[in-house]
Amino acid sequence: MIDSQVSSGSQQQWFARDSTLPKWEGGVWNMVFTGVDGAPSMHCSNKNGTPSTNIPLTPIISEKPYITYDNITNKYVVV
Repeated sequence: MIDSQVSSGSQQQWFARDSTLPKWEGGVWNMVFTGVDGAPSMHCSNKNGTPSTNIPLTPIISEKPYITYDNITNKYVVV
């Protein structure tokens, strides 16, 4: 949870999931919110509003596995 206003300034891309925002200000393009309380209203232009996509509820998803390298054991690990 963020406890104060978010000001994105000239940030061109943003993705937030399952969060709470007291207030959002700004944005250029590609502001995407899914399951975020306090997200700006959905708007499809950079005129007269923040250009953002707002999906009220996050769909059930499963994170994809990825490979990382452990410097201590010198082995690759699937996470």
